[in-house]
Amino acid sequence: MYGQKRSSKRIMFRGRFCHPLSPPQEGENDENRNDLLGRIFRVLGDQDEQDMSFITEVANYEYAKSMQVGLPKLNLQKEFKFTTEALLDLFEKLLEFNPNFRISAEQAL
Repeated sequence: MYGQKRSSKRIMFRGRFCHPLSPPQEGENDENRNDLLGRIFRVLGDQDEQDMSFITEVANYEYAKSMQVGLPKLNLQKEFKFTTEALLDLFEKLLEFNPNFRISAEQAL
């Protein structure tokens, strides 16, 4: 609203689609889609075979593998300068790509 202080909160994974699971909407093509998986890989970096071992559908695995283009993992400490080591550790554990390796909500608490 006008005159209100802008929030410092940011959405880490802003996106509406996860190709090939989401078909294009009218007027969209692969170049102008806001692909959520691509945004996730820009934060998490490329994943190794073990990280992607939970993907069982060949087409989905191949799609995720095709997005591996030498992306480094985002330096969370640099991105979130004014946070604690404990919170950075929690971020790391919550942002694990493979759900089998990610901590649960109970563990996070």
